[in-house]
Amino acid sequence: MFRRKEAEEDPAHIVKRHIELDDDVLGKFRTIIEMCENAYRGLRKGFSECVYEEALCIELQERNIHYTRQETIPCMYKSRFVGNIRLDIILQSWCSFIFELKATGSSIQTDERWQLVRYMSRKEVPYGAVVNFNQGLTKDLEISFIITQDDGYYIYDLETQEGRRLRDA
Repeated sequence: MFRRKEAEEDPAHIVKRHIELDDDVLGKFRTIIEMCENAYRGLRKGFSECVYEEALCIELQERNIHYTRQETIPCMYKSRFVGNIRLDIILQSWCSFIFELKATGSSIQTDERWQLVRYMSRKEVPYGAVVNFNQGLTKDLEISFIITQDDGYYIYDLETQEGRRLRDA
């Protein structure tokens, strides 16, 4: 069976660029961070993903942000149905955004980012985040924003306003 070895990320091949988002979007990203922090602080460690999802939905409701959770999207291959994918939360108003939630003991992985990218692509949503309500002993809440640009998908750093391009090896 063919297996592609996960390549080490060579610093020379990392494509970074300054990405300027408007202040409204940046403000909404900060609100998203605040909502996730509230849910994590209120619950702490030790719960499954669905418990954190419910807490995040309460945060959204308190801000009157409309959303859909556990939306099923058909997956096609060569025009044939091959299964369904299910995204955790998609915002219906306020900001076009998808949440992919995790509750694991490890850091956010590349495959989890690609999972979010596939959801964003199928729903034509420009913004999303993988949120890990981390269960590790020395780890805390982790949020990885993904944004769509003309030339691809980027892991976005709010502080530096830089994006690091996600590469499909």
